[in-house]
Amino acid sequence: MTKTIDINNIDVFRDINESEVFAVDTNVLYWMHSSFDVNARKYQTETYPQFISDLISNGNKLVTTIYNCMELLHLIEKRQLDLYNLNNSSELRLKKFRNDKNERIGVKEECDVVFEQIKDLYDIKKFIIEIEFLDEFINKFENHKCDNFDYNTLKYYYSENIKNIITDDQDFISFPGINIYTANKTIINKR
Repeated sequence: MTKTIDINNIDVFRDINESEVFAVDTNVLYWMHSSFDVNARKYQTETYPQFISDLISNGNKLVTTIYNCMELLHLIEKRQLDLYNLNNSSELRLKKFRNDKNERIGVKEECDVVFEQIKDLYDIKKFIIEIEFLDEFINKFENHKCDNFDYNTLKYYYSENIKNIITDDQDFISFPGINIYTANKTIINKR
């Protein structure tokens, strides 16, 4: 069974031991470390960074995966494109955006800063997605609502006994045996 913990609850830290390890999902990494998201809600850009900061102050170990980092770097590029389009009243596509040398430099600088922070604060886990993982994903398809990437990341965390996951992704509640730390009211209301 999945347990959901509301990080908006001020008492949540009362039950967190400093030895507990927390895995951080991609969007939470983005809201914690990147500078812009036109699509973000206020609770995402305030509550998650505060919770992560509190965990760091508490001495908790934070982890993420190499796959989350890859997804994060791509998300930074997409959000920089969103910003470019917003500021220029345009609808430029990603492939064309990549041809703008000045914008490319800006994306690189943002990626450099964010990835250095990630390497400083998180233990980046590396694992191989085996054929058997993909078979299991397909075989259990009707039992979960995760995409392939999230399912295999959660499976890896579970196999490493990392059960505390900080996420805004409601699909995670369909993966059994983990503790979801979230500020997402949709997830919280499904408990």
